[in-house]
Amino acid sequence: MTKNFPQLNQINDNPIMLETINAPLNENLVVVWHPWTWKTVAGIHRFVKLFNEWKKVLFLCYNRLLREQIKRIIKNNFTIENFSWQIRTLDSFFWLIQNKKYWDNSNIKYVNQMRKNEINELINYYSDIEHYDAIIIDEWQDFSLEILENLEKITNHISIFMDKLQIVNVFDWHNSIDYNFLEQEKNYNLLVLTKNYRTPWNIYEQAINWFVSQNEDLIQTESINEIKWNIKKFTDKTINEIIDEIEKFVNKSDWNIWIFINKIKNAKSFYWKLKDKVWEKIPITIYTSTDKTDVNFSEKVIITTFKSAKWLEFDNVIVLITPEDKEIENINSQLFVLSTRTRNNIRFYFLNNNEI
Repeated sequence: MTKNFPQLNQINDNPIMLETINAPLNENLVVVWHPWTWKTVAGIHRFVKLFNEWKKVLFLCYNRLLREQIKRIIKNNFTIENFSWQIRTLDSFFWLIQNKKYWDNSNIKYVNQMRKNEINELINYYSDIEHYDAIIIDEWQDFSLEILENLEKITNHISIFMDKLQIVNVFDWHNSIDYNFLEQEKNYNLLVLTKNYRTPWNIYEQAINWFVSQNEDLIQTESINEIKWNIKKFTDKTINEIIDEIEKFVNKSDWNIWIFINKIKNAKSFYWKLKDKVWEKIPITIYTSTDKTDVNFSEKVIITTFKSAKWLEFDNVIVLITPEDKEIENINSQLFVLSTRTRNNIRFYFLNNNEI
């Protein structure tokens, strides 16, 4: 996991980062570039700066795991209080509005279950009772133009942080939008972060070669070891073979390992298969969007879904890909995100059956 959060004196050599943090509220921002340029770091510093200036600011991010990590970082690194309600996932933000609007909680929906007119109706309702000085949106590429244009109704200023290569979410009605549109058509001030702070550049370059190249074949993905990205293909692995390798890895290493599986039902199924075999020797936990308990990040093995990886970084990553995953329209984008989450090792396992 991301450990030591950088303070301002650690990033004062990056003028674009400082411009992002200190930007005035009379212009909207779109901040872009690739993994490890600390876009979310800039977003957190900007949130804290505005909060300390007594601005009413909302921080929207993509998933609950990221939200809890952001709240933990702010609590541990800044002397501010009573900010938690202002850090929300997109779903929790719309749940807030629905709880205000509806008496019957059975009507409450996830955002990707809503029609465009439902989102319009909710924001129009909310705009009569709430307004923000600023809204910060992290991982913008997983949101949509329709949502942006609704959020513009309830704030004076929006700061967007995005990497268009890292999309993992696609709404049925999603109209994708990139920073060129925001800059040219909506007059957002474009800021480009280019300094790589976190991980060796060769990891990013290899992830680009694997998953962004137009001619990349998913089945040809290779594993990496010890940051050198050595070739070692994994195909036709069975669940038992994968569990054996995980057990060997954990037994010889003090590091923890994160296992990513696309679907919640598959993550839960694999959790029980792994637990049945190694539970006496290896602590295992699971996190999905349906779980309400906090994740214990110190566990040796943590199983979660593809969509929970945003911004977070891990010592070791395993990705399990099922036959049905290969049919996902944006599977390469999702695997690109996972490839850029590791600090040390990553392995991709392809299952040519439906054991999980």
